[in-house]
Amino acid sequence: MESVNITGKEYEKQYIPFGGFLFIAKDLASTKHGSIYIPEKVRSDHSKYTSTGVIVAKSPFKNFEDEREQYMMARLKKGDRVGFGTTVPLYSPSPPFYQFDGDDRETYITIHVKDILAVICDTHEKWIEFMERFNG
Repeated sequence: MESVNITGKEYEKQYIPFGGFLFIAKDLASTKHGSIYIPEKVRSDHSKYTSTGVIVAKSPFKNFEDEREQYMMARLKKGDRVGFGTTVPLYSPSPPFYQFDGDDRETYITIHVKDILAVICDTHEKWIEFMERFNG
């Protein structure tokens, strides 16, 4: 089989995680630290250490593991920014996650929903929208 490089957007179209797993585009490292600008090469090399990202796909399959997992999967959606542990996730595959590096410099990982630590709402409107998912 021949090796082919594809873009992150192509990954998003082709990759379907199974029950309990999320496909996440990891955030790149910050462009600036104080008054020091961080070069693109350094940022892309250090994106593997970030612990936030955006959900680009979640499993369309019913998961049969436990109620907590089902509860979380029902409330997370594509486009949510999440925080997760990057050192030793408890439920994700070993090594901790599958990592794909797209040729568009985005890094994607597959992570188990139980390893999501938080949803990051950067505006009050997003916070309200997220909290309404729990009242429905």
